[in-house]
Amino acid sequence: MTSYDLKPGMTIFAKRTLYRHFGIFAGWTSSGQPQVIHYVKLDGSCFDGIVQRTDFAAFTQGDEWGVKFYSGINYNDPDTLRKILARAEAKIGTANYKPFTQNCEHFCSECTTGDPKSEQVQKLVVGLVVVAVAIFFPPARFLRFV
Repeated sequence: MTSYDLKPGMTIFAKRTLYRHFGIFAGWTSSGQPQVIHYVKLDGSCFDGIVQRTDFAAFTQGDEWGVKFYSGINYNDPDTLRKILARAEAKIGTANYKPFTQNCEHFCSECTTGDPKSEQVQKLVVGLVVVAVAIFFPPARFLRFV
């Protein structure tokens, strides 16, 4: 998919080394440059950020990118996509970034479905629980009680 196959209001992501960075595709400028609304780091910190509209290149930073499709969303309905984009635009300037409770994926999920969720955070939590169980209840220890 190229940026010109996208529709304004769709959620896109850039594949970073350890995570995916999400944003809402915002369409094109009058000169044809694709735009994205997403959380931008403040002072390079991963613990704060502000929702901004940037160009596509600043969003992807040269990384591979893709589209995230949410179930139950009709991507062929222009009104649905307009509403998603309007929600994203209304959040421009918002600076309440929190890596585990209000990150770029939460932002896109909330704009798209009304429910702020992050599959990345959910997977991280599950992974940490599995590691904790393995540390505190190793299989050999558990088998003694069976």
